[in-house]
Amino acid sequence: MFEDRWLIESAFGYLAIFEAEKGEPLGLDPNNEEKMKLAYSLYILPEVRKWPKDQIERLRYSFIYFLKKPDILDRKILANIQDLTMPEPDNITQIFYWLFETLFPESNIENAESV
Repeated sequence: MFEDRWLIESAFGYLAIFEAEKGEPLGLDPNNEEKMKLAYSLYILPEVRKWPKDQIERLRYSFIYFLKKPDILDRKILANIQDLTMPEPDNITQIFYWLFETLFPESNIENAESV
């Protein structure tokens, strides 16, 4: 079982990095799928693509594991991205699910085996 939640935190944390570099909020709307997927495509996807392939695969398995544990996504991952000026999402799991879909469009989380 993969419990590399720090990989998800590292990937999601690129939003905070780019926000800091920009010097102003990115204008994220965690309740809007289209806007979040656009932000993920602009700020996270290009950075994750630079990771070693084995680390990207570990990230994919981490998503499969942690998307079934929304309390971890909230209290242990999202809470650690303190510098990000994003409103509280209505559905914590959904914003990470959208990130998974953006990073791994060929994968179907419902059909993925648990690790």
